[in-house]
Amino acid sequence: MLGNRVLVLSAWLHYALGNTISQIVDVFGFHMQLELTAGGLVQMWYRLQAILYVWYQQIQKEALQSAVLHADEAGWRVNGKTHWLWSFSTTQLTCFMIDRSRGSPALMKFFVQEFAGTLVSDFWGAYNAVVCALRQTCLVHLLRDLEHVDKYKSPGKNWPAFAKKLRRLIGDAIRLWRLQDELSDATYASRRKCLSRRLRAWTASKHTSPTTPTDIS
Repeated sequence: MLGNRVLVLSAWLHYALGNTISQIVDVFGFHMQLELTAGGLVQMWYRLQAILYVWYQQIQKEALQSAVLHADEAGWRVNGKTHWLWSFSTTQLTCFMIDRSRGSPALMKFFVQEFAGTLVSDFWGAYNAVVCALRQTCLVHLLRDLEHVDKYKSPGKNWPAFAKKLRRLIGDAIRLWRLQDELSDATYASRRKCLSRRLRAWTASKHTSPTTPTDIS
């Protein structure tokens, strides 16, 4: 049996850094003079998983009870097959989940209850299946989409003014957020209210393009 620190180190080398089991056996044998076997490592990792799983469930529970939750996904290989590493983060924690699906079935495994907070995500359609109180689309992704339209699409003559006004509104919102700790509560609330009025006015106006001649506000 390995000590707890060596066991956790071996698991970190494999699951976090992606080292193969044979590589870990070689490293431990050469640098630590520890004779390990692949089967022995796997069995100890199974026991470690059983111990840590209760903590994992607690992290998931706290994430689902948070006021704001950021969600994202990235490709992840498992035994040579494509899976997806889902992450759900707050300022205090991050809960990871590996699943074969990149769609809503995976999200339903995490969101086992209605989410009462604000879900922050990109524009991936699977997130629309999550029942939540409020949604916030990632502003960085929105700005990237505006740039993508500029470079690769033919949005029409009204697009430059539309995109410029939206970029300015988003930029002002980001700058205000960065200054919130330096401003008084009254000043911050006043500027935030002003931004809200500008946003409502912008969304109330009619925006058209050659491909969508109707109101798309």
